[in-house]
Amino acid sequence: MAELDLLEMFAKTVEAHGVKTAISANRVLLPDSGLAFILSVRPCPPRPDLTLIQLDIDTSAPLLAEHAEHVVRHSFGGLGASRSEAERDAFCRFILGPFHALLSALGNHQCPADRTEWLDWRGCSGSWRVCTSPLLVHGDDPSSVGYSTFADRLRELFVSEVPAGLHWCEVFFASLEGKPTAAEVRLDNSLWPRASEALASWQVSPQKGYRSGRHFLVALPN
Repeated sequence: MAELDLLEMFAKTVEAHGVKTAISANRVLLPDSGLAFILSVRPCPPRPDLTLIQLDIDTSAPLLAEHAEHVVRHSFGGLGASRSEAERDAFCRFILGPFHALLSALGNHQCPADRTEWLDWRGCSGSWRVCTSPLLVHGDDPSSVGYSTFADRLRELFVSEVPAGLHWCEVFFASLEGKPTAAEVRLDNSLWPRASEALASWQVSPQKGYRSGRHFLVALPN
């Protein structure tokens, strides 16, 4: 169950975008669009110097009612000197990453400076209007990652392999001291092996420190 302070912080953030909200149990509801964010916090093994948590956020929307998955699932790690700081850290990652793409594509609310981008994709099985989040990078300058090369490959795989209809896709990659620790692409909440292999082939890890990157998109059928 999410703490009330976290739910209230979430609601205030959404309301700052000019959208009405309501809190019910562990959900932040957007009555005008039917969008709902379902929050859950799980503690991670304790460390003497830091508090670690995992924030799980499921997003439901009327557009997902007939989709097999029904919700878009996200998980973010958070760290801080206290649980509240760790929750805030994870929450900020969600807001800076997929939040605006979800709000725009599934909630029909466009913010003037939300940094999302709309693209047109066409393939053998259909065509889509695609809302993409900004690339969220931790431990490096996003402009130095060279992500556009993989983004082009992701589009090629999507239009050639994905059936018609509404879909969403999340990309996550990470490395530590020059060694890859994660290269994962999920399509409609499930691991997409071929795209994950392409991500692993693309990823060039910096030799020092930790780096991670996350990218999210929602594809609406035309």
